[in-house]
Amino acid sequence: MTLAVVLVLFFIKTYYAIYATHRFAPLLDIISNDLIKANDMEEEYQRLFDSHIKEGKVGEIAWLFIPVMMSIQFPFYAGLLMSIESIQTDDYERRMVHDMELIYVRDIQSEAPFFHCMFAYNCVQCVVLVPNFGLDGSFCIVTTHLRLKLKLITLKVEKAFNTSRNVYELRRKMREAIQDHQEAFEFYVKAQYMYGTWLLVVFMLTSFLISFSLYQIHLLQRIDPKYTSFMMVGVFHIYLPCYYVSTLTKVT
Repeated sequence: MTLAVVLVLFFIKTYYAIYATHRFAPLLDIISNDLIKANDMEEEYQRLFDSHIKEGKVGEIAWLFIPVMMSIQFPFYAGLLMSIESIQTDDYERRMVHDMELIYVRDIQSEAPFFHCMFAYNCVQCVVLVPNFGLDGSFCIVTTHLRLKLKLITLKVEKAFNTSRNVYELRRKMREAIQDHQEAFEFYVKAQYMYGTWLLVVFMLTSFLISFSLYQIHLLQRIDPKYTSFMMVGVFHIYLPCYYVSTLTKVT
């Protein structure tokens, strides 16, 4: 069941990524246009852009790393055990990546070529499926960019009060800040429309994943490194979007 949750999450996310392309396109256009405008801004504004771009990249890379870790730990764990046993004895047991109790499979899962094909498949898919994780990482970029837009508005209002020479200049700058705030609100609405359903699905399925991992450990009556690490990565998988959202709410 633990692995079934991962498969369900993969298929739902793949479908949603295709279905929500028209929702993501406006967000990407806004981010691209803002980055182009940043080239003509003052150095103080550009420093804000640079710091938030780096934060968005960190989230993107982290969320690429998390699913890869969730996928690779099963073949890595099986390969590590076989490597250790092969050093200790010539008659070592072949460890299947996922033990299967299916008819016609459970009796041949340790025999060639079925064993080698399944082991190679599980190793290759850890890398091949990386593009599927781009939707997850884009959430970090979008929330970071929304936080950037709010900080830019705050800085613009502060500079308006500090540098305006008369009331007319102050009003003009405040109108610009209000317009920027409206654009930030529209960006927020688009982001919520894009990621609202996706966040709910990720939260529910990751919660199931953690629960099934704990149940598997309970059935084994011991702390199994494979399921323990799988559960810990699942916890981090759900923690990362919460962290980026919390940093956004602090700004608001």
